[in-house]
Amino acid sequence: MDSSYKDLPLHSAVRWLSCGKALERFVGCFDAIKAFLAEKGQDYPELEDEKWVVKLMFLTDITGHLNKLNLKLQGAGQTVLDMFDTWKAFVGKLAIFSDDVATSTFRYFSHLRELSPQHSISTAEICKYISKLESEFTTRFGEFQKYGRMFSFLIKPDSFDGHELDLSLIDWLDTQDLIMQLIELKSSTLWLTKFAELRKQLETTAGRDHGTCIFTCWISLPEKFSCLRKIALALLTVFGSTYLCEQIFSHRKSVLSPSQSFDK
Repeated sequence: MDSSYKDLPLHSAVRWLSCGKALERFVGCFDAIKAFLAEKGQDYPELEDEKWVVKLMFLTDITGHLNKLNLKLQGAGQTVLDMFDTWKAFVGKLAIFSDDVATSTFRYFSHLRELSPQHSISTAEICKYISKLESEFTTRFGEFQKYGRMFSFLIKPDSFDGHELDLSLIDWLDTQDLIMQLIELKSSTLWLTKFAELRKQLETTAGRDHGTCIFTCWISLPEKFSCLRKIALALLTVFGSTYLCEQIFSHRKSVLSPSQSFDK
């Protein structure tokens, strides 16, 4: 039927990120699918239900945004600070999304924008969905909210006075000399310059290399800053996402593939 696509991508609960791709493809073939079903004599009243179609278009748009978020969270070498900044930015975008829908502008919801001239869109209901999504992000990432300020210690240790650090996250470390070492660090022109250079370096370095840059900087500190260094290295070991774990599973799946041959 001269469609841009020839089929739909496989979607399953395990590969849940494919949901956004499947919806995008489904919407792209929407008219062709309805014509095909009519030709086969199969009736799906949802396809003609205005409210159902509006929800479909919204779901397609919002899962597209969620897919972009997940892609930003993927990749080796990212630190928990990178993850926190990405999460914080997306939560901020949710508020903009809500205003965008409430005013029926649909700048960030392309499918709803295309649909709005022909259909009546209940913006109040969609705003409720976005509000629930924002609440869900706040609940699921509660630890990010609790420790988020602390993550910036990795690149701006001179902005802390010691009392601002919530050390319950790393209570297994000996941090007795923390405040004294912070005072010495703030009084050192050399090391203040070192961290200023680190921040400038991160501006021009790809996200996957941020961890290496930060690690190299902290390792170079002398022994008199050993307490600060231990705290920074502990923060660098925090898993920002499950990406590395999932990557291991993918490698294992390839190794156990029937196409692999093993010597007996």
